[in-house]
Amino acid sequence: MYSDADRKLRLEGFLEKVADLSDKELQAKAWVRLEESVRWMMDMSTIIGEFLDHVPVLADYRKLGITEEQLQLLMELYGRLRLFDEFYRVDCLPEEAEQLIALPEWQAIIDLSQEILRAFDYKTPDYTS
Repeated sequence: MYSDADRKLRLEGFLEKVADLSDKELQAKAWVRLEESVRWMMDMSTIIGEFLDHVPVLADYRKLGITEEQLQLLMELYGRLRLFDEFYRVDCLPEEAEQLIALPEWQAIIDLSQEILRAFDYKTPDYTS
């Protein structure tokens, strides 16, 4: 069984990736305009890969305090990201990122990510201050 601290860290790390997927304006700043203030943010292909790589943590969803409903949302996001990654073969060039984040499929990923954050009552940290 996870300690409360370990559970919180694992879940926070996972939800941070979902938060990165939920903010189109932040994505445009980081991936398209390459603004200095968001250089810390991973590129598009890395964020997708990190999310897909961390999905095995969901096998322990009950131990992490994740409900069935939350799990269903996360698995839907996993499926959408996997299909998006396989179909578009994201390479993270700024020109490509601009086209990709304009796609309706990406907007669906953003919308689902926002829904997940609401389901977890997750408040995105303000990294600008």
